Amino acid sequence: MKVLHPGQTPQALLQLRPLAGSIQRIGVRSESNTSVRHSGRTRALPSPPGVQMNLTVEVSRISPDGEIHYRFLLEQMDLLVKAGTPQKDAEALRAELGPLPGLRGEGRVSPHGRSSHFHAALPPDLSPRLHEPLQQLLTTLGGMGTFLPSSAVGLGARWEHQTQSPPSTTTVELKRLDKKEVGLKMELYSPPSSTEPRTQSRGEGGCVMSLDRLWPLEYELEVETHAQVQSQDDGPPRRLETTTHLRMRMRELSFTSPLLRPSAYLR
Repeated sequence: MKVLHPGQTPQALLQLRPLAGSIQRIGVRSESNTSVRHSGRTRALPSPPGVQMNLTVEVSRISPDGEIHYRFLLEQMDLLVKAGTPQKDAEALRAELGPLPGLRGEGRVSPHGRSSHFHAALPPDLSPRLHEPLQQLLTTLGGMGTFLPSSAVGLGARWEHQTQSPPSTTTVELKRLDKKEVGLKMELYSPPSSTEPRTQSRGEGGCVMSLDRLWPLEYELEVETHAQVQSQDDGPPRRLETTTHLRMRMRELSFTSPLLRPSAYLR
C-alpha cells in the first residue's frame, strides 16, 4: 500500500474493528453485458442473466494480530431475467438455482481490509451455464477489499494498492470521515496483458463503511474489460474486439451486534 497524499489534518488510523459474533445481512446485485466488434461492426452478444443474492456474514473470531475470520451463508438467490424472456425459460433458469441457497463459505480479512483464504465451493450439480458467472461473482466477492492504508490519513487522502497476479492498481480517495464511518472513492486499472487474449480493464466505484463492520454498508463498482483476440474465420487474419461491462452493487440489509444476542447465528 502506497500513500500518495496524507490528506488534511486531523488524521486518523483507519482499521476494521468488528466484534466476534457480529452478523451482517448483505444484499448483492450483479449484472453484465458484452458486445463484440468485428469487420467494422459492433453487435451485442447474449448475456448471462444478472444475479441477486442475500448473504449472512458472521465474524467468527479475531486473531491476536487483528486478522478477522468470518463465515457466510447464502440465504437467497434469484436471477434478474431480462424483459421479453419467455416465462418457461425464466422458470427453467430459476429452477437451476435450486442447489445454491444454503451454500456456505469462509474467509479472512486483515484490519486494513486485505482479503485472503476465501473458500466457497459451488454445488457439483449446478448448471454449466451458471457455473462460470457465479464463480466469477464469488471470486469478486472473495477478493473484495477496502484497502485501508497502514498509516494515519485525513480527509482528501489518496493511496493505491497494487496486485501482481493479475497486475492491477486500485487508487482510493478518502471522501468522507465521520467518527466510525468513512466514504471512499475507488478507481481500478489493469494494463493490457502480454498474452492472448489481450485484455485491459478500467473501473470506478465507491463505498461507505463503518469501521465496526466487516463488509461495507454500501458498495458500488463498475468495470469495463476490453479484449482483443485473433479471428478463427477462414481468410486473412482479423482481430475480434470484445467489451464487457460489469456492474456490482452491495447494501447492508441488517446488522446484529454480539452484545444484543446470546449466541451466534451460523452454527
